[in-house]
Amino acid sequence: MSVPPLRVLLIEDTPADAQMIQDILRSPSFEVTSVERLSDALAVLRSTHVDVILLDLMLPDSHGSETLHKRAAGIPIVIITGNSHEQAALDAIAQGAQDCLIKDAAAETIVRSIRYAFARSRAQNDLRASDAKFRSLVEDCSDGIALVDREGSILYSNPSIARVLGYSVEEFVGSNHFSLIHPDDVMTARQHFDDGDDGLQPSHRMDLRYRHSDGTWRYLEVVRANRRGDAANVVSFRDITERHEALDASEQLRRRYVAILNSIADGVHGLDIFGNITFENSAAAAMLGWESSDLIGKPAHETIHHSRPDGTSRHQDDCPILATIADGVVRNVNDDVFWRRDGTSFHVDYVVAPKLDSEGRRRGVVVAFRDITKQKEMERKVDQAVRVSSLGRVAASVAHEFNNVLMGIQPFAEILSRNAGDDAILQKPLKHILNAVKRGRAVSNQILRFASPAEPRLASLDLGEWVRNFSEEARLMIRDRKLEVATAESLIIDADSEQLSQVVANLIRNASDASPAGAIIAIGAASAATIPFLRERLANPHRFAALFVRDRGLGIPPEALEHIFEPLYTTKKYGGTGLGLAVVHQIIADHGGEVLVESTPGSGSTFYIALPLGEPSFQVPEAGGENITL
Repeated sequence: MSVPPLRVLLIEDTPADAQMIQDILRSPSFEVTSVERLSDALAVLRSTHVDVILLDLMLPDSHGSETLHKRAAGIPIVIITGNSHEQAALDAIAQGAQDCLIKDAAAETIVRSIRYAFARSRAQNDLRASDAKFRSLVEDCSDGIALVDREGSILYSNPSIARVLGYSVEEFVGSNHFSLIHPDDVMTARQHFDDGDDGLQPSHRMDLRYRHSDGTWRYLEVVRANRRGDAANVVSFRDITERHEALDASEQLRRRYVAILNSIADGVHGLDIFGNITFENSAAAAMLGWESSDLIGKPAHETIHHSRPDGTSRHQDDCPILATIADGVVRNVNDDVFWRRDGTSFHVDYVVAPKLDSEGRRRGVVVAFRDITKQKEMERKVDQAVRVSSLGRVAASVAHEFNNVLMGIQPFAEILSRNAGDDAILQKPLKHILNAVKRGRAVSNQILRFASPAEPRLASLDLGEWVRNFSEEARLMIRDRKLEVATAESLIIDADSEQLSQVVANLIRNASDASPAGAIIAIGAASAATIPFLRERLANPHRFAALFVRDRGLGIPPEALEHIFEPLYTTKKYGGTGLGLAVVHQIIADHGGEVLVESTPGSGSTFYIALPLGEPSFQVPEAGGENITL
């Protein structure tokens, strides 16, 4: 294949000199274009490819080669000059010309100079291309690459360091390499970077933790290379965080399971083979009243399962959790209790399952539990409703028959009373008979009202105003006790005012019976959402108003609290029928409300009547109101 001729642009304004050079270059190896002015040369450069330029420095329209260098970037220039222009030629070479020739040089010198200029230019272009390619490889490499001196100062970095560690090149260069390494890895890194400073050194590979710009720690594969005499190490960085996480699959799974367990409503505990708590999810901590992770390391039995529902101590031999740790048998436990940090307990269902390692050996247990307190309360209410319904039907039948008996006694007792006249001996027993008949008929009427309650006639009323109006009647009921009234500004409900009076009157009489002479009985109304006791027990306290009656008596024993609304159950030694609170409960239930009791032995009791708010929907008021201390 033939070699194309070198295209030479000759810029010479002396015709004889121009002709001489053209004669020297007249061969198939060269293709010469000759011009006399720099302006003509620039025109040629715009339209024709040129391999080498022969330039006379002393042209009519230019002195020196600076202008041409700017316009002919990349094209080798050979200066041709007379002896008098030698310094100008040297200056031109300093500006980038390839060579300088005297005009009367030998022909072979001129040819050789042109070929060498072209060859050197090509070599320099190739070197620049190679350098550009190498720089592109480094700059575009997905790994971070840096130059680090012996003290750890970062002298250079490619842009990929931003992808690897999040720092810009400007932030990374100038910082100290060792300051970015995890404190636990710094010593290892320094040993590797200080190893063998003499001779050709092999590359060192390390897995080190580096601080990312977002503050996290990333595992990087670091390769360091150095040759004797080099002032800096070449260091490459590759993010292998995911690889590390893959190699540590158990830790990855543990974190995933922790996230899942913390998102569920059931409580979950992990225990080791000694029964100590090694893990708890957020729900477990919340149900047990502990701060997150405070239970870690504590023995589960002594902390949350130490006692039975009745408060008596539970021996370790009677603990299903410890039993599963011992034998590995899965256990489902219904209706047990766990104990909170504050000493209170709550009903739970739970499952205990063994925790096994990769080789099938028992390493403890997992306990998943659910608070069933509300479920137990619902079951109790359903059971009570069934029993009340059954008892009501029987009681109604008995009350009718009992009334018939009393109606047969009353008229004859009245006749005997009239005929006895002023005979005190006869009048006294007759009076007792008539009073007993009266009490009997009152009990019968209560039974009938309980068994066949009247439907409430609902009407909109302001509960705060209703309490203020009813307080005058209440004062007449409590005899030598004091009444304290506390009401909210406005609480609109739908209620039967007459039945509401019956409910509150019953509660006030009970409070009076439970209080010593001179004691304070408080009644009032407030938003249920402002009362902590109700906020914890009502599903949506913002939708309820609350009537309350409070006494400062002896309180209700814990064992009696769950029975006080049952028909015919009473704690009064004398005069109690056991129907008053059952009727209260029934009336409020028919209103769509609830009756709740807060009682502390020795400190009195508070009965709360929670009733649905009417329209418009109630908005929680800001703190305020009259004398409300709940």
